[in-house]
Amino acid sequence: MKDNNFNSFVLYTDMYEDTEDLTLEQKGKLFNSIFLYQKELDYKSDDQFVNFVIKNYIKTFERDKQKWLEIKEKRKQAGKLGGRPKKGEEPKIDIPTPKQVEICKINNLDITGKSKLEVSKIIEEHFNKQKDLYSEPNFPNVEVDTSTLPSDEEIEKKLRGNYGK
Repeated sequence: MKDNNFNSFVLYTDMYEDTEDLTLEQKGKLFNSIFLYQKELDYKSDDQFVNFVIKNYIKTFERDKQKWLEIKEKRKQAGKLGGRPKKGEEPKIDIPTPKQVEICKINNLDITGKSKLEVSKIIEEHFNKQKDLYSEPNFPNVEVDTSTLPSDEEIEKKLRGNYGK
């Protein structure tokens, strides 16, 4: 995986263990080979031990490079979405809330492809229709003849009489 877009790489501290038995000259050759590899030049050394150690390092470098390319692609895709909305600005994605979806399912309302605002209007219209169905009917004024009804005193006497007072 050769890619000229990289100008840095990571050396891990546990890589030092591989170099403990090398001489200072071999360590210098290894260090030089690492840079040659990173610059995509011929990194092979005349020293077998250096070539052995760098092969292990190359696997790590390639893994790191692959991981970075994946992160870079994810960030690129996220950037295409436009980032976070500014404070006070409505999000660009306008989908119904879970509560709205639940209300629509219960009441068999079709909200396919509707925005949050459109769904709010559909729900409001639905409940306004329901309210009209159950509102009190408009009765005409009816006069009641109260002369045949007992007075408050008569009702009170009957109540006391029934309870032994």
